[in-house]
Amino acid sequence: MSARGYSVDLRTRVMGAVEEGMTQEEAADVFSVGVATVYRWKRLLRETNSLEPRPHGGGQVPALSAEGEDRLRGLVGEKPDRTIRELTSELVGRLGKQVSTSAVSRALARLGLTLKENAERH
Repeated sequence: MSARGYSVDLRTRVMGAVEEGMTQEEAADVFSVGVATVYRWKRLLRETNSLEPRPHGGGQVPALSAEGEDRLRGLVGEKPDRTIRELTSELVGRLGKQVSTSAVSRALARLGLTLKENAERH
């Protein structure tokens, strides 16, 4: 499947061909989609009476809340030469909640914050 998913127009054409008597395997071949995709679309149509894609599942919830991100922003503003480990320790102390260095690194990237170059080497 493509990164953006298949258009409703393609889904409609594939399912129309199946309804007109083409097998699901033939339709998959003719329209260059996977056979399993055709089966999923048929189930989607049966369950929802629509070929609109289902909403995205959402992904992983960030480990830092808005409050945690605000505190992180403040910590970087106070002393931008802290290492990620130092920032993580400081956040754990202030929030009273366990946070990983990976979560802090992802939050920094999400917030567009960078550390001084020498901070990563400590």
